[in-house]
Amino acid sequence: MALTRARTTMKITVHYYNFAFWRAEVLRAGLYLQNIPFEDNRNKESLPEIVKRSPFKALPVLEVDGSLISQTQAIASFTGKLGSAFDYKAAGVEPDASYPRLYPADDDYLGQARCDEIINGCTDVTTTVASTFRTPKEEVEAKRAELIDPESGRLYMHLNGLNSLLCKDDENVACGCSMTVADICVWRLVGWLSAGVLDYIPADLISSHFPNLHKVHTNVQENDKMIQYMKEYHK
Repeated sequence: MALTRARTTMKITVHYYNFAFWRAEVLRAGLYLQNIPFEDNRNKESLPEIVKRSPFKALPVLEVDGSLISQTQAIASFTGKLGSAFDYKAAGVEPDASYPRLYPADDDYLGQARCDEIINGCTDVTTTVASTFRTPKEEVEAKRAELIDPESGRLYMHLNGLNSLLCKDDENVACGCSMTVADICVWRLVGWLSAGVLDYIPADLISSHFPNLHKVHTNVQENDKMIQYMKEYHK
């Protein structure tokens, strides 16, 4: 499926559970911003069958014309490019001129690499936090305190690295000068880390120590179309 050769209408489904985790939100919100119709499958009865069909037996996956695509960075980048490939006229919808695509231009190789780097940085942060999920309850506090130690904490290191990548060309944008799928990833990652749902990780960790992460999150959170997206999809 060559995105640069011809526009095409695709039947697209996002398969993920009924919560707003960043790995799925980058797909849902990315398609929404570009005005690309999609089915949002959160049906817990049907998802086990999707998992069985998926290459790595995990969600989220993006289904395009019956084919499943997995791995967060791949499906996020694919989603970001779709505004340049989707046949809006055939689908009977109008493109949004404010979001013609959510990925750097095809000839901006460095910009694309930066975008992917940020997405993969979000994965590193998630994997580091997830490493504590099976820690015995009595050890979680010490383990997470170790992770956020500014001198040697692995989570602090990952967040600091991610923070250093952002806002180089625009003070409120993850990479380049307009919103991309990288911004959406950062938005929900920061939302998760700052929601107070992770014991012993302070809700103000990001706002107190990582200003670029905080700025990107705020910029997306206050975006008019994203506010509309949240009203429709965060129920």
